[in-house]
Amino acid sequence: MRSSVVVLFALSAQALKLPQNEQIVQSSKDVAAVKEVSMIELMSDDVYVKADTVLKPNEGSSKFLFIGGMVAASIGVSLIYWDRGLTAVIAINTYVMVLANMSNSIRSVFVEHNFGYPRFVTSCHALSTCLVVLTFLLCRQASSGQKITIPNVTSWMRSIAPGTLCFALSLGCSNLALLYTNTHFYEMLSASNVIFVAAVGSLFGRTLNSKLFLPLGLISVALPILAFGEIKFSIVGLAICLAGNFFRASKAQIQASLLIPGSASQTFDPLELVCWTSMLTFVLMMTWSLVSEGVEPWKIFCKWDAGILTSVGISCIFATTLNASGMFVMREVGPVGQMIIGELKGVLACVGAVAAFGEMISVQQMIAYPIVISGAFWYNRTDKQVKAEEAAEKANLDEKNVEAQK
Repeated sequence: MRSSVVVLFALSAQALKLPQNEQIVQSSKDVAAVKEVSMIELMSDDVYVKADTVLKPNEGSSKFLFIGGMVAASIGVSLIYWDRGLTAVIAINTYVMVLANMSNSIRSVFVEHNFGYPRFVTSCHALSTCLVVLTFLLCRQASSGQKITIPNVTSWMRSIAPGTLCFALSLGCSNLALLYTNTHFYEMLSASNVIFVAAVGSLFGRTLNSKLFLPLGLISVALPILAFGEIKFSIVGLAICLAGNFFRASKAQIQASLLIPGSASQTFDPLELVCWTSMLTFVLMMTWSLVSEGVEPWKIFCKWDAGILTSVGISCIFATTLNASGMFVMREVGPVGQMIIGELKGVLACVGAVAAFGEMISVQQMIAYPIVISGAFWYNRTDKQVKAEEAAEKANLDEKNVEAQK
């Protein structure tokens, strides 16, 4: 099955033709801007492509390429995670599809409409997420009687607020790192995100089973290939990148603890956690925007520019969907699994960039992504086996305890 999944993900590149050697490099300023506005989320978005040998699609095939990529990715994801159930498959597919398009949506805001206010846009993402999810929760409560879990002071101070702070610090570190080093070095270090999530998980008492080390290592080795290029090394940049990875991993583990019964003072369902997290994120990011960006984005908004309003609005729709589905994915596969799934969006993000912006897909991406896909498949299968073994051991232990009590 693993080979069939790799083939399905590779279908999106079948219509590509090989031209003369060319290079496409997006400026580090654009990369920094798009990185910074990567919503309340979850992980950074890759929006630049660089290669010496590139593959470029036929102009007439771009739309079919994009649709074909969507279908192939959806089928591939479904095959990898089908054993987790239909709910998980729907959540994961939604998460990957929206995540793949999110970088292009954000780029439309920054590059096409020149609205360079990332903190303001991030606060818009948080506000739209909070309002949409809160409306749904209120409707659900009115129709089914299921009460909304309101965070107590302990949950706010020990979990939700620290998680939001970690998000802000990870954003700050990501942007600062791009000032001290280049995007290749930054992306190569970002490949350690999955390892950081696993390591920080051990601090929360969720030690990763040793059987998962090999697939995790395979993915971590493959990801730096995507960022291969001229590296600008900096000790300061290295320290800041690693700090950003740590804060990102801490945010993921804190959120996971609020979804697992018994791990924190309160347990929330995914939509409740998205609502409260985005509410606090809006307050934090809007404050940051007012301090660093001033009222200029508000002045531009008041001009009612249809292009800017539409592009920001579309990015808010994507962000709301992404943040909600992301929490469901985290509940189903855990923070490490969610981080791995996030890497699967790279194939589709590149295809989307080709179709929407005429960009090119590099050979190194065509090499690395099948390895990542194989690693994700391997990790998921092993994780399911480990959990099945743990459940069987727990059942046997409970049975022995019952017999001992008799």
